[in-house]
Amino acid sequence: MAHVILESELNALTRQINLRLAEDEDVAARLPLDPPAKLFEEVTDGLLLSKLIAVVKPDAINTSVLHRPPMRTQYQAVENQNLCIDAARKMGCVITNIGALDIMRNQENHTEHLVLGLLWQIVKFALMSRLTIHLHPELIRLVGPGEDLARFLQLPPEDVLLRWVNYHIERAGLSRKMTNFGSDVMDSTIYATLLHALDPSQCAAPETILAVQNLTTRAEKVLAGAAALGCLEYVTPPDVVAGNSKLNLAFIANLFNKHPGIQLPSEEELRMLTQSGAQLRTSLLSAQGSVAALQSDLARVASQNTDLARKLSDAEQEKTGLLSSRSTLEASLAAAQKENRELHDLLFQTGSQSKQEVSDLTARLAAVTSELEAAKQSTATAAEEHQQNVQQLNAAIATLKDQLANTRLQTARSIDVLTGETAQLTHKLEETEARLAAATSRERDYEAEIARLKARIAELEESLARVTAERDAALRDLASLREANERGSSAYKELKTRHHDAEAALVAARLDIAEKSNALAAAKKSIEEKEWALFSAERDRDDTQAQLAKLAAKLKEQTAEYEKRFDDLTAAMRDLETKRGEWETKATRAEGRAGALEVKCATQLTMIDHLSGQKYRSDTFITHLKRLSSSYSNPKKLTAALYDDTSADRFERLAGLDAPSVMGVVRAVVERKEAKPFKGILKDNFLFLYKPDKAGEPQEVFRVDDCTIVSINTADQFCLDLTLIHPAPHTLRLEFADPAHLAAWEKMLQAAADWWTDNKSNRDPMSRGIVRSPTNPF
Repeated sequence: MAHVILESELNALTRQINLRLAEDEDVAARLPLDPPAKLFEEVTDGLLLSKLIAVVKPDAINTSVLHRPPMRTQYQAVENQNLCIDAARKMGCVITNIGALDIMRNQENHTEHLVLGLLWQIVKFALMSRLTIHLHPELIRLVGPGEDLARFLQLPPEDVLLRWVNYHIERAGLSRKMTNFGSDVMDSTIYATLLHALDPSQCAAPETILAVQNLTTRAEKVLAGAAALGCLEYVTPPDVVAGNSKLNLAFIANLFNKHPGIQLPSEEELRMLTQSGAQLRTSLLSAQGSVAALQSDLARVASQNTDLARKLSDAEQEKTGLLSSRSTLEASLAAAQKENRELHDLLFQTGSQSKQEVSDLTARLAAVTSELEAAKQSTATAAEEHQQNVQQLNAAIATLKDQLANTRLQTARSIDVLTGETAQLTHKLEETEARLAAATSRERDYEAEIARLKARIAELEESLARVTAERDAALRDLASLREANERGSSAYKELKTRHHDAEAALVAARLDIAEKSNALAAAKKSIEEKEWALFSAERDRDDTQAQLAKLAAKLKEQTAEYEKRFDDLTAAMRDLETKRGEWETKATRAEGRAGALEVKCATQLTMIDHLSGQKYRSDTFITHLKRLSSSYSNPKKLTAALYDDTSADRFERLAGLDAPSVMGVVRAVVERKEAKPFKGILKDNFLFLYKPDKAGEPQEVFRVDDCTIVSINTADQFCLDLTLIHPAPHTLRLEFADPAHLAAWEKMLQAAADWWTDNKSNRDPMSRGIVRSPTNPF
């Protein structure tokens, strides 16, 4: 499969390599990559891509272990490639089917598309890695109304970019929404609106651009505005019109990194966020209290239910024993009272009898009393036996439960066995039906063959009849020829030859008929065999269906019996289980609400703390810079304290890697002295002047914040007169070769002069970044 490599993508990516590695001493000699296809030759030793990864993400690869040219063996290049691929994987690049040899021999193996895909992922990481709310807190303004901040933080960078574009174009009054990086930007409407919203002074109004009907010309006007913002990278007008999603994504990400155009949250917004966090914290504490109360109530109710159930069981057992003992004692007492009355009556009637009879009656009374005591003991024994019977009954119930469980297990096993047998029988039935269908199909084929053979036999019979007729005609002709032999022997021979041919055709036809008859007999025999196989298959299917019906009926009966027994045993416990389930559901819901509130509160508090810390660090840093600036009377010493290294090499290297800078050769007149050529670098609120042919420490350093700038733009003179007030009032004149460079320097010097003015400067005072304009060759 051939892979298409777009020349526009190759050009854009090689430009990034040329820009980012121009100062690298190990690969600078190979650059620039011109023509861009030279890239596929230069990546074979693994050094170029490894160096690019080290620039984009320094902690991803250890450059000290890379092999430099000249490579003594091919294995050193393989080691470089493996280090490069591992580092790309650490960065999060998708490394699929990419090995060291795919990059080393990309032209030989036709894997140039893999090299370009890996390079695109590295450049994309460099563009998208700064698209986070920690580096850009102002992205909080893109959170939608009612949207959870935690969900916003999980959005992929591509979605955040789309929200950023839609935020600006919506504020600019455009009703369209951007949903992709391809077809949505092909007509340049969104680009024109976005660029004008970011900087109306540099970019033309959308109405002016959209008045052009030709899409390519319209894209050229849009990219002219991007060039004015210093963001003319990655895309060309044909790329915009073609809707190249990769290059458009890179263009928008680069535009965001340089001109986000969103202000940080104000003090009022921070205060509102703090109040919201406090309210969420209060709600969370209240919800936690409610959960704790519900859990306590649930535990108390469960304990009460357990105690009541135990007490109820004990009371019922005690009631049963007491009732039984009461019945026994009442019966014994009634018998004793009756006998006592009989004894008293007898004693009264026989009062005149002898003392011996009285003593006998007394002994009898004592015996009755002992029998009463024995009855009481037997009652107690009966109660104990009742308790034992209750315990035995409970044991029997437990045994029945175990038996029920075993029965369920056996039922499940039986069901599994029956299911397996059913599946086997079903499979067998399906196989039988398949064989039956195949036999039916073959039967139809045989019938068609028989019909074809019958037609062939009919044709042969017609041919035989025709040959026979020809033979009869020949015989008749022969008779005529014999009668007319005198007509010539030549005619006789011809007729005889025709006769022999006819007889040969007749013999061949008879043989063919015999063969077809044998084939017909064999076909009939095969059909009979297939009909018998079909009859056997239908009989097997009927038997199988009968067995399935019996098994299904048996399974249904056993299932009904087991379900009835299970329902009888579980009916008594449903009420308590239902009540406990309701309480557990309430507790689970309360815990879920509390968890959600806790996560939301924690996210809000983390964001508030981060924004507060960011603002405090920014204010503290600005105060520290002002104090530090006022404590140095020499700008050179001040810049040495601020930047540590003020060499031109370092500033130019930073300009090539991170952000733009004002660089170029100018003529400077210091305190009305003779004009001299210098290489000028404007960094923050400092102007550094270096010797043009050297890249060491600066010759002069000037503080340009709060300075006054006067522009002189005449036919033969292009100058800027600066009146500096720090650390003491003095003047400086900068002379330029043409008015374009004069305008660029004037704009950047004005921004540096307003460095400490918060309401004019759009740059973060903590950035200490560098801004680039076209080099000014003098």
